Parts: sequence; C-alpha cells; structure tokens
Amino acid sequence: MIDLIRRLNAKTWPYTTFLLLCFVTYASLFPLPELDGRWFRHADKVKHMMAYAALALPVALARPRLAWALSVVFVMWSGVMELLQPYAHRHRDLLDLIANTIGLGSGLISAHILRAIAHRWERRRAAAIHAAHVQPAGE
Repeated sequence: MIDLIRRLNAKTWPYTTFLLLCFVTYASLFPLPELDGRWFRHADKVKHMMAYAALALPVALARPRLAWALSVVFVMWSGVMELLQPYAHRHRDLLDLIANTIGLGSGLISAHILRAIAHRWERRRAAAIHAAHVQPAGE
C-alpha cells in the first residue's frame, strides 16, 4: 500500500502542488467569510500553517531535495501574496508570512518523518518476506 501511494505521488506531485498553490493563492487574495475569531485569537494563523504544510507535503514526499528549493519559492510567493492583499480588500500581516513559513517547515519535517517510517516499515516487510522464503539449513 505504501509503495502504491509513493508511486502515485511520484507521478502526481507536480499537479497536486500546482492545485494547492492555486488554492492558497485564491484564499490569500479573495475575502473569505470571517470565521477566525470563533475559536481563539489567532485561529487564522493555524489555517495558514495547515495550508502551507499541505502545499509542501506532496513535493517533499516525492522529491525531498527539490522541496527545500521550492519552499524558498513558496515563502517568496507568500510574501508577494501579503504585499498584494491590500489591493484585494484584505490586510497585510507579517504574522501570516511567519505562519506560512512555519507551515512550510512543518510540511517538510512531516514528510521527512513519513518517509523514514515508510522506509523502516518496508525494510521490516522485506526482511519478513525473506525470512519466510529462506528455509533453515539441514532440513
């Protein structure tokens, strides 16, 4: 199952990343219903972190080295979105840019952890399959 997900992501990560970038751009520039103050003061920052973590995840799982370079591009993109927000009847907020950067870092770290877990699981699975096929000597 993990191998299937890895192969699927290896083929689709550019499209997934592009669609997520379109969503993040839309959400950054168009006024959305105000739901942020209902839970706690900076709930919107959590949304920023989640969106940018999701943006980093597909490429970080498929191409970890490329993900670091793309993350720099995504941080710059985030900065441009913050600069453009006053023209879209939104407010600039440095904390949004910081939350976006933290989200990107979280996505990169999460992908690294997921890749390590998958690699370990696959090694254990391969060892179990090998052990099942190898018969003890002398029998």
